[in-house]
Amino acid sequence: MENQLARNFTQLDLAWLGGILDGEGAFNLHWKNEKTRRKPKAHVQIRMSNTNPEILSEYIRILNNLGIGYYQYKQQPKPHHKIATIVVVNRLGAVYKFCKLIYGYLRGKRAHCFLVMNFVESRLNRTKGKYNIEYNENEVDWLSDLREINHKGVRERMLSEK
Repeated sequence: MENQLARNFTQLDLAWLGGILDGEGAFNLHWKNEKTRRKPKAHVQIRMSNTNPEILSEYIRILNNLGIGYYQYKQQPKPHHKIATIVVVNRLGAVYKFCKLIYGYLRGKRAHCFLVMNFVESRLNRTKGKYNIEYNENEVDWLSDLREINHKGVRERMLSEK
């Protein structure tokens, strides 16, 4: 996937991001109930969790260089586990930009990225800054498909879309 922004960064950085997200990342798209809304709202995010400070700092350095907004927090430690830091990209524009950049470098989670990218692109095109626009059938399907492959592995249909 040729991309003007990707040319400004080394292939190694983008390949490294793809590898770290394949192993330590998650592409999430799920329904979130909010007290102020009658209907659930779709919530999208790309998460990466790790305990190694060198991996975390490299991941954050690359996100900063790409101009991708994120937030981070420490996970409450479980007994006999190290404290993990979780880095989350969840704004629609940032998620879309990130997906476009790394899609070609993913292997195990390419189908996950594909679904998130389609969902976000549809929302960005349809909402144009407006809130409370109903989800269309495709958006609901992408959300359901991602939920299914996150819980049950890759479906045959997803493999054919790679």
